[in-house]
Amino acid sequence: MQQLNLARVQFRMAVAVLRRWRQQFCSTIELRIYSTHLLERNDLAVKAPTISKDSWSNLEAFDSHNGWVSRDVFLKEAKTRLANGEHVYTIAENGRLVHYGWAAAPVAHRYIPDAGQFAEFPGDSVYLYDFFTHPECRNRGIFQNSLKQILREWGATLRFEEAFIGVDSANGPSRRAIEKIGFSYRFSLFQQWRWFRVKRWSTTKPSRGENVSLHLRGVRRPDNPQEVPREQRRIGDIAIVEPVDVDSSSRVTYIK
Repeated sequence: MQQLNLARVQFRMAVAVLRRWRQQFCSTIELRIYSTHLLERNDLAVKAPTISKDSWSNLEAFDSHNGWVSRDVFLKEAKTRLANGEHVYTIAENGRLVHYGWAAAPVAHRYIPDAGQFAEFPGDSVYLYDFFTHPECRNRGIFQNSLKQILREWGATLRFEEAFIGVDSANGPSRRAIEKIGFSYRFSLFQQWRWFRVKRWSTTKPSRGENVSLHLRGVRRPDNPQEVPREQRRIGDIAIVEPVDVDSSSRVTYIK
């Protein structure tokens, strides 16, 4: 009986390993892009705590609680982003950074790491990204309240018309949070792994006020993105330009 139970445990462990291995080498990520009109966001009601803008002291309170990134790497990346003119919004409590999010503007052509591709946005847009709330401080509405304050600030400048944000399709709580405050779905960026091959594609980006078209096309990695004509690097209104660190056997191939 003990041998039978041990065999069952070993079988379950093997199945779990196979599933994890399959998810790593055979998976698809959908990054859903949402937008909202900034000029209509001045009526958003916000609650405490109030977020701080570009506070280095708050960033220094970063707690690498889960080991996903070291404090030195986090601060180095933050310093680079601030030097590039981006802005960070933070909340610190009891000497610990509990929430942060980034905003880049104006944004027209930007690489989206979560989807492994570049995307083009209207030139009068703000791109919000890399939001994080400490696990011990979740379910308090911090993320939603932070977005409200950020949208009110950028809307008050009267310089930018739209704000865009990307959310993993599997992240239900974040999707519901941004939809609740007025963000509308615009298009999706996909990244698919099949063993050692990667394919990226997108739904067509609609113009303002139009519905999303479900016309899909895919693009394979080019050897050198700079050598690919721009008209061959476009998917709908979204420009796809792959990083250069790819194998030499890759070619641009459209899947219609």
